[in-house]
Amino acid sequence: MIIADESLDNRIITALNTNNFVVYPIFSNSPSLADIEISIISINERKIIITQDKDFGELQFKTAVKHFGVILLRYHFTEIEMIKDILISFLNNNTNLLANHFTVITTQKIRTRVLPII
Repeated sequence: MIIADESLDNRIITALNTNNFVVYPIFSNSPSLADIEISIISINERKIIITQDKDFGELQFKTAVKHFGVILLRYHFTEIEMIKDILISFLNNNTNLLANHFTVITTQKIRTRVLPII
């Protein structure tokens, strides 16, 4: 299952659902959760966080707050269709790069960093 952070565009959540991914949208299920609380849910329930919020990177790398795995999407609003396609393709073809990874996806490249195992 995927945790869709509040910052995630609803069109991306719809695309994930359409492509048979199980998505837990924070906005409609648990609005206003702090990022650290979302990180705890990610660890306890072994779910990947997909977000557009750079704060998850700061939590991981500057304050050592852990996650099960994070995908950070960075794009311009005019690139929404392209980023949806890239994300769906990445999720379908890289299941080994989800857990214990921090991934940044842009329309130009995908960078993945291994996280300490939880």
